[in-house]
Amino acid sequence: MALRTYPPASQAYAYPLTVKCLLAASRQSAGQRTISYRSEMRYDYTTFLQRVARLANLLTAHGIGKGDVVAVMDWDSHRYLECYFAIPMIGAVLQTVNVRLAPAQIAYTLADTGARAVLFHRDFVPSSLCCRWMASTSESL
Repeated sequence: MALRTYPPASQAYAYPLTVKCLLAASRQSAGQRTISYRSEMRYDYTTFLQRVARLANLLTAHGIGKGDVVAVMDWDSHRYLECYFAIPMIGAVLQTVNVRLAPAQIAYTLADTGARAVLFHRDFVPSSLCCRWMASTSESL
């Protein structure tokens, strides 16, 4: 059986499918529409994009760049959504941490991926896993 090949689509999209372009397109098409997270947070796409850009700028100001792994330990929240866009937008790698794992397993995955930064919800502060991860890294931000 021969493998069929198809010619590439000519201009299938008006813009490249990068995170930055997807966000810009959403601002143009739905800038004033409301994003709701439960009853805790409501904002429009324009504000969402500003928050994503602010987080991306914060990460780059702390030396995070292309290829760096940034781990995120958070519940399904508006902050998690912002991380989901901001981290890849600067070329970094998003590592979503399974917060239901045992602390030792989380510390292992953080060390194994070589995470340069961990963004976490305050619910995870008391655990010792961040301390274990920080002790295993040669530098901290």
